[in-house]
Amino acid sequence: MSAENDHPGYRTTAEEVLSRADIDVRGKTFLVTGATSGLGEETVRSLAKHGAKIVFSARDLAAAEKVATKIKVETPTADVLYYKLDLSSLASVKAFAEEVKASGVQINTLICNAGVMASPYSKTVDGFELQFGTNHVAHFLLTR
Repeated sequence: MSAENDHPGYRTTAEEVLSRADIDVRGKTFLVTGATSGLGEETVRSLAKHGAKIVFSARDLAAAEKVATKIKVETPTADVLYYKLDLSSLASVKAFAEEVKASGVQINTLICNAGVMASPYSKTVDGFELQFGTNHVAHFLLTR
């Protein structure tokens, strides 16, 4: 948010949004896809710092462990869980949903951040064009 106004802009961080928002995330559980880098990582880091419980997904569990460790170093009281999810596979989406459900965690908010962009033409294992299948179909299934 710039000095001239209180409106978010392209340089606004998740931390700035949460610090200025009239939203209490303490004790709420957020499920975030695409949280191992970039906007997703910044989002889970900031949510955890503000007392939210975090559940996030990753194709690469080693990358997920690094993010979870970083969060716990910055916010020792953080409650962070992560599970494997490959959004290019609907079977993986179903398995992820079942694993989260079996954990007993009640999700309050879903942030569908993961996605691919400008990749060479290919298809998901389910036959969808990769970008459409990953960014839209898989997230739609996850919300079900």
